[in-house]
Amino acid sequence: MNLKVITPEKVFFDGPINEVIVPTPNGEIAILPGHVNLLTQVSDGEVIIKSSSKDQYLAVTNGFLQIQKDEISLISDFAIRSDEIDAKKAQDAQKQAQERMQNTKDSTEQDMALAQAEMRRAILQLNVLNRRRGSRQV
Repeated sequence: MNLKVITPEKVFFDGPINEVIVPTPNGEIAILPGHVNLLTQVSDGEVIIKSSSKDQYLAVTNGFLQIQKDEISLISDFAIRSDEIDAKKAQDAQKQAQERMQNTKDSTEQDMALAQAEMRRAILQLNVLNRRRGSRQV
């Protein structure tokens, strides 16, 4: 199987895999070779990519997943590898977004939507980072 993870900035991942686990609105789905063709929504969460070389963990936000034969495309608004997450940066981003959401006096609807998106990304990164730290300690 081949997986391509695409964000607006770049092709984030492109390579052969053995399995991928993806968060969807109805729960996580595991995709193995021979999976039925599918088009589904991706939810904010952790994507687990299993390959023969090593497992990779990504934090992703909303997007779409398409499976055609053994070609998998995941298109997401945002993605970051768990080992690239900076806890301090994510905490600072969460705090700034929280402050922007509380100071609604001069905020437009667009400002609020951006602050909410930043908050979701920061919380997601912290959750994935904590999950990965927890699994390393076991």
